[in-house]
Amino acid sequence: MFSRKILVAAVAAASACMSGGVAAQATIGVNALGTGPGGGYAATNHWTHDTDTALALGFIPGQANYDIRLLAQTSISALSLGNNTILPQGLVPNVNFEITKVIDIQERVTAFTSPGAGLANANFGMTTQTADLDPNTAGLQQMAIYFDTNIADGSKRLKGDGTGTVACYGAGSTSTGCGNDGTLALSARLVNNTGSFSANASTGTGSFTLTWQVDYVNPLFLQFGVGALFGDIMTGTTNFPTLPGIQPAVMWNGIATNTGILLKVDGSQDFQAPLPEPGSLALLGLGLVGLGALFRRKAA
Repeated sequence: MFSRKILVAAVAAASACMSGGVAAQATIGVNALGTGPGGGYAATNHWTHDTDTALALGFIPGQANYDIRLLAQTSISALSLGNNTILPQGLVPNVNFEITKVIDIQERVTAFTSPGAGLANANFGMTTQTADLDPNTAGLQQMAIYFDTNIADGSKRLKGDGTGTVACYGAGSTSTGCGNDGTLALSARLVNNTGSFSANASTGTGSFTLTWQVDYVNPLFLQFGVGALFGDIMTGTTNFPTLPGIQPAVMWNGIATNTGILLKVDGSQDFQAPLPEPGSLALLGLGLVGLGALFRRKAA
């Protein structure tokens, strides 16, 4: 149901979720304080999400072939390069900052089965997307990443536990008391989605893979080419019920959690290099044709 990956340099094959191939893993530079190239970047290729909250809206048990809405919110608890793990604060010692992420997607319920009394299985896929988390960028973006360079001002996100507690994400949040919680560093649109969920009368668990195309990058925080084609794949699990202490009364955008099914979400994201653009593939093909003609002439 919910997940993500980012693309940088040149690559030889497509991402598995985007085209069924295998993509080369890429390294993304992170500048946690938004000082850009002058401040240097920490190399990362894997981000781990903190356990947090998702909200499913419009789910109808027993039915299929309709759309639901899924909201998710999380923070990045660790960044890695190979076997080397860096806590976000470890990027800049003694500086309190955080990296947060929000998602607002539409999913198609593609199948629903009840294998036994009190048991249910649902599958999810892609459908038309309507959310726009980045109105300043052309098109519709359903995922946004924020860097908050100063959580000492009281703007640190709260998972929430009970009435009146919220999770704070992003400048312009409708959540009371959030303040200016971060700068937009990346936004992306959903291009592929697969997921499943199995439940009995009281508990449930699911898995998801989301694939994104990045439309906006702030180079002060993230280091990769804005003009290239990028993808960002996120994988993880969803569980019901959520854990005590992860029960916000509202999501980051003010939607009350009692209007849907509140889920516990765990996930991570890896970064992979993109396929060449179609024009580049055409040029490559022409180059191979030219080489073939050259070899034929030499052989003659």
